[in-house]
Amino acid sequence: MGTQQLVVPEQGLDTPPLAGTLAAIALITPYNRVTIDPTSALPTLADLCAGDGAGLNEQLEILKAYHETDDGDIAVALGAMAFPWLVASVAFASYLSARRVPDLSPALISYTFADYGYPLDITLRSPRFTALPDDPAADHPDATLVADEAALLAVLRGELGGYIKGPLRVMRARRARVGMGTIRRTALEACLSALCSAAAKLDRLAQLPADVEAIFRMGGADNPLLLRSLPVIREYPTGSGGPAASVELSTCCLRFRLPGRGTCPGCPNQPPEDRARRMAEAAMLYG
Repeated sequence: MGTQQLVVPEQGLDTPPLAGTLAAIALITPYNRVTIDPTSALPTLADLCAGDGAGLNEQLEILKAYHETDDGDIAVALGAMAFPWLVASVAFASYLSARRVPDLSPALISYTFADYGYPLDITLRSPRFTALPDDPAADHPDATLVADEAALLAVLRGELGGYIKGPLRVMRARRARVGMGTIRRTALEACLSALCSAAAKLDRLAQLPADVEAIFRMGGADNPLLLRSLPVIREYPTGSGGPAASVELSTCCLRFRLPGRGTCPGCPNQPPEDRARRMAEAAMLYG
């Protein structure tokens, strides 16, 4: 898929402004659907992570069963990628395209799950969003305004940081051999990959270095998305014409441990020249 020209669909008078943003970015987040439903009966992320995290652990056990493995490390590694990437894709696409940050409070976000344990479609319980004073819907009651871009970035980092905190706590408690530092970096590199994908599809790769710096490097210890060392990001041509930006991950999803599965194209457990070649081939096929 190449870059997308975003067109906000016409909305009715009672339609939340954020619904228009989500509809416009649907082509950027093709792997999941996002809806706004304050009356949803689905368990929230807060429900899944409550107490000892029984709800989330149930999904991780389903994931293990689907892959026919007893290896708990794999469930943790895959979960640490899937949960952050899913919502980060939506948050970054909304921020980059409309300078809007959805409310990602754990008590206000739900999923439907695939029968193999992965989170798929997202339901937001709240139509609220944070934006800048010049937002077209600045006067709408759903909008919370901040003074400037620096403040909006702080909200974006805080929303995503708060979102991933619960799942990472539950995964750490599973006492897998994957340490908390590795789990956290896996989650943050998944978020970084989501940013790269959104930037490519919105034709913002020229601004990507500045966006990466602002989101993942600024703010010091107060930044919940802080990456003290950034992985390499490379651009590759795609079959659809537009370039793709791919992250050379420093952590591994451990899929290669599964029966009949090898390493992913971007896996760090392979020679650098093989990774570069396979990432280029993947971008041409899927970018």
